[in-house]
Amino acid sequence: MSVRDALNTAMEEMLRDESVFIMGKEIARYNGRRVIDTPITEISFASVTVGATRHVVRRLASRVYNLVDGLHGEVECHKLTTWRYKYVRDYEQLTSLAQAVSGDVPCPVVFRGPNGAAAGVGAQHSQDYASWYGQIPGLTVVSPWSAEDCKGLLKAAIRDPNPVVFLENEMMYGVTFPVSQEVMSDNFLLPIGKAKVELEGSDVTIVAHSKMVTHSLEAAQELAKEGIKAEVINLRSIRPLDIDSIKASVKKTNRLIIVEGGFPAFGVGSEICAQIVESEAFDYLDAPVERVTGADVPTPYAADLEDLTFPDTPLIVNLTMRGLMQSLNRLIYGLTPEEKIRAWQSKIRMEERQLDREMRQLDMARKKAQGQVKQLAAKGRVDNARMLTKELVRSNKQKDRLSVSKARLGSINIQLAHQLSMVKVTGTLQKSTEIMKLSNSLIKLPQISQSMREMSMEMMKAGILEEMLDDVMEMDDDEELEEEANAEVEKVLYEITDGKLGAARAVKDELPHAQDAVDEDEERNLEQYQKQLSDLLSG
Repeated sequence: MSVRDALNTAMEEMLRDESVFIMGKEIARYNGRRVIDTPITEISFASVTVGATRHVVRRLASRVYNLVDGLHGEVECHKLTTWRYKYVRDYEQLTSLAQAVSGDVPCPVVFRGPNGAAAGVGAQHSQDYASWYGQIPGLTVVSPWSAEDCKGLLKAAIRDPNPVVFLENEMMYGVTFPVSQEVMSDNFLLPIGKAKVELEGSDVTIVAHSKMVTHSLEAAQELAKEGIKAEVINLRSIRPLDIDSIKASVKKTNRLIIVEGGFPAFGVGSEICAQIVESEAFDYLDAPVERVTGADVPTPYAADLEDLTFPDTPLIVNLTMRGLMQSLNRLIYGLTPEEKIRAWQSKIRMEERQLDREMRQLDMARKKAQGQVKQLAAKGRVDNARMLTKELVRSNKQKDRLSVSKARLGSINIQLAHQLSMVKVTGTLQKSTEIMKLSNSLIKLPQISQSMREMSMEMMKAGILEEMLDDVMEMDDDEELEEEANAEVEKVLYEITDGKLGAARAVKDELPHAQDAVDEDEERNLEQYQKQLSDLLSG
């Protein structure tokens, strides 16, 4: 059965339901009752269908289906969707009104029309609107491929109480497909929103819709000659999108390629890629997701240029092989120099974020401790105030150490960026004394010691570092940190207490007298602040 015959056969729904009628251009004589010819004015007859559904829903309490041949004007599909939600003009109110009526007002309209690649019609009639319509809330978007798809999905769309855009490819009208007796049945329907696995495989998943399914299956046959088993998924529906079937396939094959005839930016492939990355399926990917799309240019009229605008079988094969070869090379030879540098840069950024978190925690603990020192000073508990001030000084030194370490991590990142530039010229990594010095200094910081040792070993194997020197740019050890803390306690205490305590105050000045009874809650608070600061300082 050809795609054209399948679509015409689906019109048997008019026999099942007398409320179904057709409007379109050049489809019948004028003044028909249920098959109505229209002028070439898409906006007008699209508006008529919206009004017809409104009238029938109110007066007849039965469903009406409008099959409109011609799909031009995104605004009209907005009308179809928004009337369903009792919305007339302001699209911005759609969400709130939809929640108010819960979609109880139906708008059973089916928009049929050619979509995507065509032959010799230029930029005027070769656009792929799948992603455009897929963005509209409340609108169902169907993109069939085979004769089975066309019959089963069109019949389901006619019976659907919601507006449906039925995207056909005019280059597929004359293509024939084998069909079963089940498909020939008058009651054959396909569920909208459910994809179909056209070919099972285990090495790579190829997802496509409409005419691109043909190229994907042909590409799978070519890949099979090389021993590569590709799984091909026919989307059938753009919205709702059967992302669960795609995720299940990705978990099996660990690779994903998305093929569409639309423009590369903000397309169906982009949406699928985003949902996979946001889901648990991302952890199963062994390679980046590949998108095969149309060219980012208006469709040219010249046949030779038109052929270069849309994806074809060789392009799908080449991109699939490229991704598989990259994975194979990585398995055999390891990461490329560029991949190694990017991996190190990613680790460094992660360590920088960790240091930022620790510095923020130190700041919060210091603010609490400063308030406690003031309270202790006011109550004359000088020894306790000095003890807590000493912890504050140590936390200041620790924050300085973390800040310096973060700056050194940034310097390593800059050096790695320079290495990346050199790799593009020379093809190899170069030895770097600067990275070696910075790495040795960072190894002494407990918070990032382990990760820096691992990264340094990787850099040594890659040829960037020659050796690890323990005496290069040594950082302050704990004893030096303790001595500096003791030296600054009185000064910091003087600043916190506004001159009541500390080195700047004369010894003969009378200090506040300690209270006879020590409040147990204050003791516990003091111990808590000291413990928090000590924990932060110990890493």
